[in-house]
Amino acid sequence: MTRNEAEKFSIFSADTVFPACERPRAIENGIMKKASEYKLPVPKNLARKLADKGHPLAALAAMSEAECRSDLKKTWSAITHPSNKSLAKYILGLPKVVLSEAGEREYWLTFSASDEEKVSIIAAKPGDPLPSLDFPLDTIPGLKEFLTYFSGVTDWYLPPGSHFCPPSDLRIMWSADEDSAWGLVKEWDGSLVFYAGGTCDVIVVRKDGRVGKWHHEYAFPDEEYRDRQIAFMKKLGIKFSVSQSKLHQCPVLDLKCDFGKLVSRYPAYCRLGADSDKKGKTPFYY
Repeated sequence: MTRNEAEKFSIFSADTVFPACERPRAIENGIMKKASEYKLPVPKNLARKLADKGHPLAALAAMSEAECRSDLKKTWSAITHPSNKSLAKYILGLPKVVLSEAGEREYWLTFSASDEEKVSIIAAKPGDPLPSLDFPLDTIPGLKEFLTYFSGVTDWYLPPGSHFCPPSDLRIMWSADEDSAWGLVKEWDGSLVFYAGGTCDVIVVRKDGRVGKWHHEYAFPDEEYRDRQIAFMKKLGIKFSVSQSKLHQCPVLDLKCDFGKLVSRYPAYCRLGADSDKKGKTPFYY
């Protein structure tokens, strides 16, 4: 498949068609462009371009690697929640840092230990204000602080497949929202969508702090349609796992932890190799 052929399958560019697990092969075959990387400090013409655009990474990109780390450490010293502090420590502990350019002139600051262990940020502290949402951000420990400092964080290949939503993409899961077709979300109605998977699945946090993963293929519009669909699949001889049976009733699978606990697991996920079976079994993967 050529790059042009790949783009026919999507309204997006080939850089966003492929999920993260398929990107190494897509890059090797010339279907997908590999992100460009610039050592710090970046070339003066690029530094001027970022500064003229008011890009949130402009100042950091113009610094040396040591200065960049020092500046980030100072900014992130205001973080107080344990899970968020651990994430900041993990990112700053990765030995290599570069400015990455991918997609339509988009930029990230990428920290890495290898080609398979990378974390990219969109800013030291994203400048976009958090949107006004019908959701109690202040009542869930660590949530507002995380969104303030780590919105847009992604791992692995760029442009991002799975990633934490930037402020502009934060939204509420409402069952009455016909445009989004969330399905029979039941007790998860009104949850905040804060993580986007590479295959349209998302991770949400409920108003009580519980987190779950919404699976798009189980978002049945009503119970009658759901029952007919399941009956048809059973006639085909399709067997369902325990988790799939739960998803028949509600497309959100309870991850059995709160928001802070989920964030604390993100560094361990990032450390897993691309071919690790464990990576594919985490909620962050897709």
